[in-house]
Amino acid sequence: VKGTTMEKYRNKDLPVEERVEDLLDRMTFEEKIDQITCLVTIADDIPEFENYIPNGIGNVGAFTVADTVEPIVEYADKLQKYLVNHTRLGIPALIHCEASAGAQFTEADVFPSAIAQASTFDTEVVGEMTDIIRKQMYYVGFRQALSPVVDITRDPRWGRITETYGEDAALTSAMASAFVKGIQGDELKEGVLATAKHFAGHGITEGGLNMGRNIVSERDMREIHCKPFQCAITEAGLKSVMNSYCSVNGEPVVGSKKMLTDILRGEMGFQGFVVSDYLSLDRLVDPFAVAENFEEAGIRAIQAGLDVEYPRSKGFSYKMKESIESGRLSMDIIDQAVRRVLIQKFELGLFENPYPDLEKLKKYLHLKSADELNEKIAAESFTLLKNENKTLPLSKKIKKIAVIGPHADNIRSLFGTFSYPAVLDMTMSREEDGQEFEEPGLIIYDVEQKYKGEIREVSPRVNRKIQKEFPNSRTLCAALKEYLPEAEVVYAQGINCSGDNTGGMEEALQVAAGADVILLTIGGKNGWGVTSTVGEGIDSTDIDLPGRQEEFARRVYDLHKKTVVLHYDGRPLSNEFVASHFDAIMEVWQP
Repeated sequence: VKGTTMEKYRNKDLPVEERVEDLLDRMTFEEKIDQITCLVTIADDIPEFENYIPNGIGNVGAFTVADTVEPIVEYADKLQKYLVNHTRLGIPALIHCEASAGAQFTEADVFPSAIAQASTFDTEVVGEMTDIIRKQMYYVGFRQALSPVVDITRDPRWGRITETYGEDAALTSAMASAFVKGIQGDELKEGVLATAKHFAGHGITEGGLNMGRNIVSERDMREIHCKPFQCAITEAGLKSVMNSYCSVNGEPVVGSKKMLTDILRGEMGFQGFVVSDYLSLDRLVDPFAVAENFEEAGIRAIQAGLDVEYPRSKGFSYKMKESIESGRLSMDIIDQAVRRVLIQKFELGLFENPYPDLEKLKKYLHLKSADELNEKIAAESFTLLKNENKTLPLSKKIKKIAVIGPHADNIRSLFGTFSYPAVLDMTMSREEDGQEFEEPGLIIYDVEQKYKGEIREVSPRVNRKIQKEFPNSRTLCAALKEYLPEAEVVYAQGINCSGDNTGGMEEALQVAAGADVILLTIGGKNGWGVTSTVGEGIDSTDIDLPGRQEEFARRVYDLHKKTVVLHYDGRPLSNEFVASHFDAIMEVWQP
């Protein structure tokens, strides 16, 4: 309007630093705190945002279980329009989701899990994959990926191996750099912020226990566990880092100035912002017991160098004002965290365009080229562990093939922990057990456990839903029937993934005995809580095959038939009998 003066922070032609300082000067204390906190909702209906975030919000976690992308786009659009048009300063939110094997929302492509990506030793395909993920996230309105996971993992008892690039710091560094470059893009205004995690040492916890303690030397911490983060910072301009849940040599990382400021920023030159892993700030109170309450935890964490608290305001709260007034906390520390968040929002171009674009999004979903890349990554990731007596390759002229085991005709087995099907498995299992999510709904990664050690098998309803969502995916059994139309492909599950139920074993052995070749599928199931044998928060004292699978494998071996073992899991095969007896073994991860 003629005669009016635009606020400097709204002027896209001004330098980012000038825009940030102008906006910072205009903000109330409460508005600043809102920028370094987060909202997560998981409800069927889009909430009335003014009821939850009347002053705005800096960050939003997108956990979506909608049937199509349209409600997800509507959610992001409604959120940003509320923030831009109905809050005092009109600051848009930074919406995040998981993306290590594809953006975690309905209809987005799911690629092989990270451990499979690492098995390709091919950074080019990772770059191509993340370019697809970037476009899908950009147009759905999600501008921060809580990926990649660059933890170095050397203890197979730890449940999160599937999300990592494995045990080698050099390989992980190369993969991390390729992922960050691809998802942030050449121009950040068209990119998605990468968030490397979990800084640092998260994959070497004592006893393989998730969120436990690390006993690690200073040299190993820097040369091994910090190396992939350093590579992503130096080679790819990493913009965001997530802290580890763990303690390092007795000090919780989320409250460690040494880790989050002295090493990460001082030694490694990181310039972006640090976000908390979900609920990790709470752990300063319990179990670490280094803060008396959440107010103390918030002060400790922000002074250490944590910039944003996920998934909701507990330590970073309006109560911090009392600490400012009493002199226990400096306002400069809060301004520093807010400044780091705002810089990224301006660099992303969120103030000019925070909205999703359904029409353009549709152009990047369900593409044949993405399917072809997906298949290429899967094929490159498969690892031939053993091939004796010229067992492989198999002939296409085989007349009868038996496909047996818990993964032989199970669509859920194709997907790892941080994938949309795993979310469906977890949420639908909760619904089937009559458990409801709290409103506004933080996810609790579990299903009630009726019996100690119980594992929830995949229900037919869950598998039908996954197959509907991923019509181009095929189970091993279904794919073979299409690939070899002249052959007789017979199937029997034989045994569950875990547990003691062996009721189908005899049937499967009969089916296998009449075949020319047996494809034996074995391995664990990746996910959350009691829906799975391994995953986030599902660690093991026993790294062998779960359930009665070894017993089943021994019975199959006794048939003395040509047999190929296919191991599906997010961690390596560790079974002495299978490794030493069968002639052909392939690791297929979650393809």
